[in-house]
Amino acid sequence: MSVMETDDETPPLIGVLVLEALDLVVDPRRERLIPNPDYGGQWTVHAF
Repeated sequence: MSVMETDDETPPLIGVLVLEALDLVVDPRRERLIPNPDYGGQWTVHAF
């Protein structure tokens, strides 16, 4: 994953790969990020 610095006027953009890596899902109704509901809404860590 890569990080890019932007000016203060540009809103942050988070790509789908980053969201998958963090196990976050977009809740469009409430306009927020939530933990993956497949795991009961709990934060999870996958160790490989």
